[in-house]
Amino acid sequence: MKKTRDKVLEALATLQTATVSELADHVAVNPITIRHHLGTLEAENLITRSEQRHGVGRPRMIYRLTAQGSERFPVNFKRLTENLLNSIESLYGPQARVEILSQVGRKMADFYRAQLTGNDISENLSGFSRLMSREGYQIEWELQDNVVTIHNATCPYHHFEKIHPDFCQLDQSLFSEILQKELTFQGCLAEKNSSCSFEFEVKND
Repeated sequence: MKKTRDKVLEALATLQTATVSELADHVAVNPITIRHHLGTLEAENLITRSEQRHGVGRPRMIYRLTAQGSERFPVNFKRLTENLLNSIESLYGPQARVEILSQVGRKMADFYRAQLTGNDISENLSGFSRLMSREGYQIEWELQDNVVTIHNATCPYHHFEKIHPDFCQLDQSLFSEILQKELTFQGCLAEKNSSCSFEFEVKND
């Protein structure tokens, strides 16, 4: 039988992000046991955690694999994706790669857009943050002077070191389509910023 600790890692590899209760359900053990194993895994730098606000009250902790933890689950998608995108650039030029990533972002948005049911911009943005956590993003947002700034502190494509700035175009299309707003790109983790940032203006009707 697999150790519970291994099952927790496998659950995070499958779910990408999860709370203690979600992991407890997935692994079929009680939350106290999960917390014990999470502490050990965090000490071994196999997982990391971050706070996520969800309405009134204390924020909850969200867990995900670190790069070291992800290495426990070898995947060939990185090499395949890099070869595909490099081949597209060789055949059609760098702009074609950007356009394809934009299209991928729009396609991904179809799955999430209908799940935003908020009555105002704040509710939609909070829902958007929760939805994107499933894809490995860590979203925070702020509204100031009718301008919304969205910060993403965790890049799901960090392992594509040579090409991952282009993935910001995917994110821009994805976020724009989900929120039905025209986002502008402000900065990227690849450029040593603390987050990838996007903005859009809230217009008063």
